[in-house]
Amino acid sequence: MSLEYTAKFGVVKAFSLKAIVENWNRKIPYDVLSKCTDDEENFMFFAKGSIRGCRVYTEQKNELTIKLNIYASQKDAEIAYMFLDFISNEYSAKIFGENGELKAGITPEEIMAESSVISGLDFLGAMLSREDHMVLPQWDVPLFVYKSKYEEMKRSGNFPDNFNQYIQEKALKLFQARRAKQIQIPDGRLISTWSFDDTIVLPCDLIVVGTDVESEDYLFVKWDDFIRSEFVSYEVIPLGKDAGDCYFISELDDSLFDQAFEYFDKHRVPIDLT
Repeated sequence: MSLEYTAKFGVVKAFSLKAIVENWNRKIPYDVLSKCTDDEENFMFFAKGSIRGCRVYTEQKNELTIKLNIYASQKDAEIAYMFLDFISNEYSAKIFGENGELKAGITPEEIMAESSVISGLDFLGAMLSREDHMVLPQWDVPLFVYKSKYEEMKRSGNFPDNFNQYIQEKALKLFQARRAKQIQIPDGRLISTWSFDDTIVLPCDLIVVGTDVESEDYLFVKWDDFIRSEFVSYEVIPLGKDAGDCYFISELDDSLFDQAFEYFDKHRVPIDLT
C-alpha cells in the first residue's frame, strides 16, 4: 500500500534529480537526510519523526514519482509536501494524483489526509495479531516491528503515541546508522569495523574495534568474541531469502568506552596487514 504523486515537467528536463535535490536542500527550513542509488535516480528523504521516509525517483523521462509507503508518519507527509511544493514553484512541475488528476495548489492538509489512509496503525495491529513481527522495508535494511513490543506499549495509557515515538526513534537510528564496509585482508579473512557507534554490519571473521584502521588506536577481535561481549547490544536483521542476516549494533555509552576497550584488548588477535 502506498500513496504516489507524479510530477511532470513541461519541457525537456535539462537538469538531473540530483541537481533538484541539491537545490531543494539549500532551501528547506530544516535538515532532511537523504540516501540515493549509485545512479542518483532514486532518493529517499528522512528526518526526525519519519518512519518510512519519502521516496523520489525517475521512472520516465521528464517525470518524477513521489511516494509514501504504508505507516508513513506526519513528518514523512510534510517532507512530501515540501518537495512537491518546491518543484511546482521552482521548476513549474505539474503534480498529478494516482488517478491522473491534476493537483492544482496542493496543500499539506491534503497530503496529510490522503497519507492518513496509509498510516497503517490498524493494518499493523491486524498483522501483528497473526504474526510475531512485521517487516517495514526502509532503504537497504528493513525495520522490524515486533508483536511483543507492540503489545507491551498497547497496555500503557499513552498508546499509540508512545508506540509511534518508539518506531520513529528506531527508524531514525536505523537510517542514520553507519554501514560498515567489509574488506578482505591478504590471508583471505573478511574484516569490518565498529567504532562504538550505531552500525549496520555483516558477519565477518574479524572486527576492528576502535576508531579506524588508519590510526593506531584499534584492535582486531574475532567475530564470536565480539558479538558475545556484554558491551555489544545488537538486533539481528534478516535481509531476505538467500541474503543472510546483518546486525544492527547499538551505540555504546561514552562511560563504557574504557571498560569495553579493556575487554577487547584481552581478546585481541595479533595480525599483520602487510
